[in-house]
Amino acid sequence: MTDRPVNLQIHAQRFDRFSQDDRAEGEIVYSFYADGTFLGRTTVDIGTRRTLLGRLYDLTSRVTVTGWSTDSSDQLARFGRHLYALFFPPEVKRSIFHTSRRGIIALELQDHDVPWELICDEYGFISRRIAFGRTLIRPSKVMENSARKSVCVAVVGDPTQDLPEARREAEEIAEKCRDALAILKQRFSIYGSVRLLLGAEATKEAVLLDLLMDPSQDIDLLHYAGHAKFDPRDPSNSSLPLSDGDFRGFEARNLGCSPFVFVNGCRAAATSPDGVASFGAVSGLAAEFLTGGAVAYIAPLWPVGDAPARRVAQTFYKNVMAGDSAGEAIFAARKSEETPDALAYVLFGDPAETLPIFKPQLTAGPYVNDIGIDRIIQLEREYPGLELLAVNDLPWIIWDEKDVRAWVHAIPMDAERSLRSERALMEYIEEFGNLVESGSKTLLSIVSARVLRGYLASRGATRAQELIDHVRRLSSAPRFGLVISEYEDGEIEEIELVSRFGNIPPDPASSVYVFNKQTRFEDSERTYNLYEDYNPDMIRHYLERYMRLLRRALADYGEEFQVTLGLESFQTINECTGRILHGMCAGLFGKDWDEPSGT
Repeated sequence: MTDRPVNLQIHAQRFDRFSQDDRAEGEIVYSFYADGTFLGRTTVDIGTRRTLLGRLYDLTSRVTVTGWSTDSSDQLARFGRHLYALFFPPEVKRSIFHTSRRGIIALELQDHDVPWELICDEYGFISRRIAFGRTLIRPSKVMENSARKSVCVAVVGDPTQDLPEARREAEEIAEKCRDALAILKQRFSIYGSVRLLLGAEATKEAVLLDLLMDPSQDIDLLHYAGHAKFDPRDPSNSSLPLSDGDFRGFEARNLGCSPFVFVNGCRAAATSPDGVASFGAVSGLAAEFLTGGAVAYIAPLWPVGDAPARRVAQTFYKNVMAGDSAGEAIFAARKSEETPDALAYVLFGDPAETLPIFKPQLTAGPYVNDIGIDRIIQLEREYPGLELLAVNDLPWIIWDEKDVRAWVHAIPMDAERSLRSERALMEYIEEFGNLVESGSKTLLSIVSARVLRGYLASRGATRAQELIDHVRRLSSAPRFGLVISEYEDGEIEEIELVSRFGNIPPDPASSVYVFNKQTRFEDSERTYNLYEDYNPDMIRHYLERYMRLLRRALADYGEEFQVTLGLESFQTINECTGRILHGMCAGLFGKDWDEPSGT
């Protein structure tokens, strides 16, 4: 099961003293907060910190020449264990980095010099089991990154014409992106383009003026394979060399687009001079690109070998163009690449960001993959009292394992993520059912008779009997009601209202409207979106719409039935539903179809 995303804030306060040789000494106090809740503090000596970070610089400088060996890999792991022991208090280790955690951790930092992605406990590097990203308070503009139906990719390779492997990397990345775009076009009518600039073609005019600063280009992904320069005297002057000059950091503040920026250049994630431990907010190319409106900036902390650099980038693009967030995509790259070089990559920006094509067009929540499913479950747990539900399939509470598997596998995810979502849903369905049966949660659900009839016909008499037994058992609970409706148009407008309390009607101020509906890639049944709105006026609006649906549905139960939203109505509703279900099954499986067990 995937845990909910966590925002881990690491505040840092430096206390300076000076030794007799005027060398800065003192300590830094790190305070840790998870989603605003204080977890603990640690104090790290400035000299120890400087020595530790110097060791990392020396190690990565050596392996740039010699390559990774068993000994150097062990040294990197030992460095990570020192980080873990020195910088993190026990409560953070227990509650944030425990071995069963799955999900995204967004790091909000005041000390970007520390390579947080390299922390290592007794089970290995934590960034290989948890997705990390460094969120930034953006000092300038944040550009709108709304949903679109196109993808634009720009790839720059070997602009200085002295890195043949960088050229090869750029060519392969461009080819992989074209393959991904072909799939998106075939499946979802998503169109795209790839602009490849190699060697002398990669001029400042072509890259800066004609691509990044031209709003009509709307670049979604920018990949750079080449040299990178960090200016220790003026980090804003750090640069990416092009064929006729340097693309300087401060020029990235003028982007006309909001791209994911992936820079495969030596130490392109640097925030301080080589081998020097500074202190403070992020600087360098990452800060400049994000200030200019980039969605994310991904780059390595040290010079990475050509082959692993290429594989990490390819894995990132494969996943992000399949709908993964930036955090998930770089996490997949770290896991898939065995060499320590994969650990060099740092993600600056919101790790939950996805490409605009995977953003809901008409809604305000995430595209429903495993993260979206977890968010639905999280919302229902957060608002555990009442659920008013109108659906075109069946409510989760009466799904079986085959239903869960079919629904999850209809969402474009890889096998590992599908299995994780299956387990999460099965666990939650049991939890949800127990709450309803115990009377702790109220559920009133409207389902389409047409859809239910089709479902029973496809699953057969055995499943029909299981389902009716299940509904009968739930109907004995004091707070469960199921309404089956015959609509002439055959469709129910899907509405879900959840509330912290079981009051009927619900209090809009304590409720959330959740809308599960296809609003992107409309020709595909495999796409869903999650919408949340906490506006009480909007809640009232959808409560009224739900009531109209309920009145319309209950009209099929008999003209004499008077709609009163109250628990006293549930028994009458369920008695009618039981008769309708039995008649539906008799019509499907023959008049001599047996009455379900327990009657």
